[in-house]
Amino acid sequence: MGRKLHIPPPVVKENEDEYLKELSKISEAENWIERHSVHNESNQETKRIIQHDNSRNQDFVYVVSFVVALLILTLGIAFFCLPALVVIFLFK
Repeated sequence: MGRKLHIPPPVVKENEDEYLKELSKISEAENWIERHSVHNESNQETKRIIQHDNSRNQDFVYVVSFVVALLILTLGIAFFCLPALVVIFLFK
């Protein structure tokens, strides 16, 4: 499975026509590529920065946190302090 490397013969008077023919094919191919290429003139370094306004979300989090803290405090008073006060008044 060896590869065969094609090494062209050196340019001498006998194979000058073959060399020039290959050279013209290469230059024709380069010209074709240049004609059919699309050049992009836009700036590739343009970066977009998208900023989000999170102030409404942050306010919502503060309100929810306050409501949860108030609920925990109310339940603590209702289930601990009120029965304790009832016991104190009953056994006074």
